[in-house]
Amino acid sequence: MRSLSCRIEDFKHLVAELAACPQPHSTPAMAGLLLFAEVADRFSDALPERPPGHVLVLEAFSLDAIRLLDQTGDFRIAMDAPRSLGAQRSMAVAAAITDAEGEALAQLRATFRMVAVTRLASALAPASRMSGGEAIELPPFAAAAVRRYLELVSDTNPIHDAAGARAVGLPCPVVPGALIAAVCEALAVAVAPGALRRMNMRFLAPVYIGERLRIAVEDRTPPEATSARRI
Repeated sequence: MRSLSCRIEDFKHLVAELAACPQPHSTPAMAGLLLFAEVADRFSDALPERPPGHVLVLEAFSLDAIRLLDQTGDFRIAMDAPRSLGAQRSMAVAAAITDAEGEALAQLRATFRMVAVTRLASALAPASRMSGGEAIELPPFAAAAVRRYLELVSDTNPIHDAAGARAVGLPCPVVPGALIAAVCEALAVAVAPGALRRMNMRFLAPVYIGERLRIAVEDRTPPEATSARRI
C-alpha cells in the first residue's frame, strides 16, 4: 500500500477537483477516512451477510476533528463495530484515530443500514430546507474519480461499482456518501476559511455517478460568536 502522505495528497487533489475549488494547504479533516484502508479487512469481517435483494448503505456520518492529521505522522485507528444488525437492520460503527503517543486526533461515527434495492432505487431527496446561502452547482461525479476514492480508502461495497450495481439491480453505481461529505467540507472551508472541527450528515437518497449536485452553503454563525463558525 502506498504511504499515507502520498494518499493524502491524492485525496486533496481529488476532492478539490470534485468541489471545483483550490486545493487546501492543510490536510482536510476528512482525510481521516484514508485510515480505514488500514482496517478494511476487519471492517469487512464485521459486516453482516447481505440478504438477497438488499444492499448496505451509509445512512449517517459524523466527524469530530480534534487535531488535523500530519502527513509525516504515525497514526492508529481503533474500530468498534457490532457483529450483527440491530432490530432496525442497522449497525453503528465508531472509530478513534490517535497518534503514536495515543493522543486523540479524531472520532468518526457511521450508521449503516440494510435496505431493499427497490427502496433505494426509488428514494427521492426531499426539498431543500435552506433559507439562504450560496448555491454551488458541482460538476458531475465521474466514474474515474469515484474509483480513485474507492482505491484510496479500500471501499469494496458493490453498489459503487458498475458491475456490482447492475448485479444487485441498481440502475447505475452510487457515489459513496463519505466522498460527498469530503466535498462538502471543501466547499464549507472555501466559503468560511479555517479548519473543520465537526461535521454531521444524514443521507436521504442516493447520488448516482454522472449526476450533478447543487449544494447550498449557508453561514449560520450566531451574531454573538467570537471564534467558531457554524456552516
